[in-house]
Amino acid sequence: MEILMLSYWDFQKQGMQVTLKTPLYFAEQGHKVKFFVHSERTTNPSKIDNLHPNLEVFRFNLPLKLFARFPKINRIRQLLLFALFSIYRIFNLYRKNNKPDLIYAAECDAILTGSLLRKIYKVPFVTRYYGISNILVKNLHKHLFYHLSLKQSADLSIVTNDGTNGLEILKSVNPNIKEFKFWRNGIEAPKINSKLLNKYKKMYSIKNDDFVLLTVGRLYGWKRLDRAIKTVKYLKNRQKVKLLIVGEGSEKENLEKLAENLKVEDSVIFTGPIDHNKIYNIYEFADVLFSLHDMANAGNQLYEALNSSTCILTIDIGGSTEILRNGKNGIVVNFTKDEEKLIKNIAKEINALMQNRKKLNKLKKEAKKTANQILWTWDERLKAELESLEDLVKDYNK
Repeated sequence: MEILMLSYWDFQKQGMQVTLKTPLYFAEQGHKVKFFVHSERTTNPSKIDNLHPNLEVFRFNLPLKLFARFPKINRIRQLLLFALFSIYRIFNLYRKNNKPDLIYAAECDAILTGSLLRKIYKVPFVTRYYGISNILVKNLHKHLFYHLSLKQSADLSIVTNDGTNGLEILKSVNPNIKEFKFWRNGIEAPKINSKLLNKYKKMYSIKNDDFVLLTVGRLYGWKRLDRAIKTVKYLKNRQKVKLLIVGEGSEKENLEKLAENLKVEDSVIFTGPIDHNKIYNIYEFADVLFSLHDMANAGNQLYEALNSSTCILTIDIGGSTEILRNGKNGIVVNFTKDEEKLIKNIAKEINALMQNRKKLNKLKKEAKKTANQILWTWDERLKAELESLEDLVKDYNK
């Protein structure tokens, strides 16, 4: 089977493993994959190309970058140029009546481009969403292309179950998609390197009796990392507390200023991004992972924490209660719009855990049991996806 893949996101070493793992898995299973992408929408794009003989990457460096200072015009530029370059190159690839067996488009610009190609080549069309937010759907004037991409018809739509209730949102916007898959992402087995672990502990001045709090992910406003920093202010014995903020993003400067203004900068450490093949060394010495997002609290970081026996503290929105039970396999704090009250309630739970290591250790053990019960490995997850694609192509050609 030859799969034509178009992607809104480039391969990344930090964040969204699925963008790389999916085409690579298809290639490793013997299918030919043509992967089209431009890098401008990706925070830390990887320039890796020669991953597998069956995986061919077409990466475009879009011109007219001077429009980057005008965000609305720049988005039009990105969409149109990516579509133009992709379609031109694809036409050259599939001359003389050749065509792909399947078109697979991941996220906004790729889906809009793929929907045009589908009409030309008349092959099965799969849309892939890594999470669908009501905020993006409701703010139509700000996210017009995103809304238009949700409206495109498809033979199969695969939506990540990350706590954003993405499947129901998609169904409400577009009832014409024939088939849905609503799946959690897979997870890697923890890989611990004792030398690297000790290196990180030394780098971040982590002592054996420190209580280590952790956030992992891109530093965006809706992820509400400010709540984690504000919590530190209310913790007792704060000199023994370290909050590690792993990731990079547009909110970094604001978060650094917040820590400074609250006078907790000695307890807050910004590590920058850390590769996925190293991240479990951080989870290994963390006591609690914070997941305090406004929208999605059931994503990859929560799975990684479960898998590494890290206690999770979250709030009861964004899908967290589908996985966690307060006091059983994690701490779930009731959400309130009163931010000060919410922060104090979070701090109260952390203070209690700092005083009760026995309870903390029990929650860590139960987290690992939950991981064993509900999480897929990446091989299991991608095998299920590939089987769905193979069945789709077979049925389409009957």
